[in-house]
Amino acid sequence: MLLQNAVSEFIINQEVRGNSENTIEYYTLDLGYFVDFMGIDKDLCKITLTDLHGYYMHIKERKITKVSIQSYIRAVRTFLNWCYSEGYISEKLTERFKLPRSDLKIFDVLDDYEIQKLLSCFDLSTVLGVRNWCICALMLDSGLRKSEVVRATFCRFRATDFLIINGKGNRQRRVPLGLLTRKYLAKYDTLINNQGRKSLFLKNDGSPLTANTIKMLFQRLKNDTGMERLHPHLLRHTFATRFIENGGDVFTLQQILGHTTLDMSKKYTHLGNKNTFDKFRAFSPLDNMKKPP
Repeated sequence: MLLQNAVSEFIINQEVRGNSENTIEYYTLDLGYFVDFMGIDKDLCKITLTDLHGYYMHIKERKITKVSIQSYIRAVRTFLNWCYSEGYISEKLTERFKLPRSDLKIFDVLDDYEIQKLLSCFDLSTVLGVRNWCICALMLDSGLRKSEVVRATFCRFRATDFLIINGKGNRQRRVPLGLLTRKYLAKYDTLINNQGRKSLFLKNDGSPLTANTIKMLFQRLKNDTGMERLHPHLLRHTFATRFIENGGDVFTLQQILGHTTLDMSKKYTHLGNKNTFDKFRAFSPLDNMKKPP
């Protein structure tokens, strides 16, 4: 089988499994680069570890971040594992073609002043203001992705303290809601008075919220707050970091964020608990030496 034919079948398999459009696009683009490097006439069964290492070096020469390199290689590894499981290749090449390490990333997060500044941008006497406050609250207080906010479905927030979210790969999970978030979600529900809707959030014309709506919202919020680095995922990073800082455990964080592996959630633990420095000051060996008489 030709490599390009196998990739086409793999993409179809992803669609059949019900993966999101973003996931399909990711595999289509990244595996397209892989096919371009290997050649359209490359026989799938003749791909060697040397070929894969050559592709890695080719990607590395593009001067992109290590996280981006990981993304390219991860797509190839997933594809090759699928080929092996389908019996299209006889060797499990991924056992020797490992995912390259990336640098430990220190996430930029919002501090308390910046969070208050952000949430004060909204006029809570209007439907639009309450809606936009709720959008940011779901990212800040429950860690939702932008795409998950868009896909969120309506429920009665006076009767429940969680949302059922369709995350990446259409995997459902329960996401807890804070009391303040529930209060304003219920207020939004009352203001729009549209009980027959399926989508949680609506645009001004009554149609479901879109990713472009959130994009435009954050462009305006950048201007209103003066925070140029502001973007939806920054709010998710802020939630995860604050959750750990406030004593939350990484296992619970994994469930809330919808991470498939614990390692993905552990990346927030290196930021440390907010009490780390206080504890250090209290227990520093040198600072706590007894003074000589």
